[in-house]
Amino acid sequence: MKINRIQIVLIIILTILSSCIRMKVASEPMTSNNANHWWTLWLDAPACMPPCWENITPGKTTYAEALAILESLPGIIFLYSDDRIGLEWIFDKNKTDTGEIKLNPDGTVYRIWLGNSSDQKLYLKSVISSFGPPTFVQPYDCREGMCSTALVYPDQGMMLEVFVKNLADDNGHQVKIESNVEIYSVRFFIPEFIEYNNMLMDEKYIFTTKWKGYGTYP
Repeated sequence: MKINRIQIVLIIILTILSSCIRMKVASEPMTSNNANHWWTLWLDAPACMPPCWENITPGKTTYAEALAILESLPGIIFLYSDDRIGLEWIFDKNKTDTGEIKLNPDGTVYRIWLGNSSDQKLYLKSVISSFGPPTFVQPYDCREGMCSTALVYPDQGMMLEVFVKNLADDNGHQVKIESNVEIYSVRFFIPEFIEYNNMLMDEKYIFTTKWKGYGTYP
């Protein structure tokens, strides 16, 4: 059977296209760590240590510097950016995960907030494996049988937020912290804060319940 010139050209084009597709797949191999979430690199190979995230440090990094860093990161879609307020974005690999930066009056970063609401979960045991255990455990907003609870690293300027069952009655606060509790969000702030103003529900809290390992608190 004879092959005309058009068929030859089509064969060449298909060969080139298939080669390109193979190259693209090979450049992004699927691995157990390739979850396409912001925490994958943060836990395994962080650019810097808390309270710094991706070389953005509360109390030091300016709005312009933070904006330039975020613009250089892959997978960031900005929702808004304002040099008086801060920045907000989503991670385009997973539209449910978001980030937010608030500013001090002097234009430096005040707080970094990273939220996780995807189907793939971030567990407390993974954070402890990378950064150690928290110093304080503080249930701070209990209602309808559940408690928002802060796991605070004051020396590292980091706080984890979890949402767990309230084991006490409606007037009490008692929670059980287990290794597989899911992290709802991570916040980074200036470590020198003793009263974490605006960290929780825009109120002041002094944390006193110290971490004693997995179990019930207080």
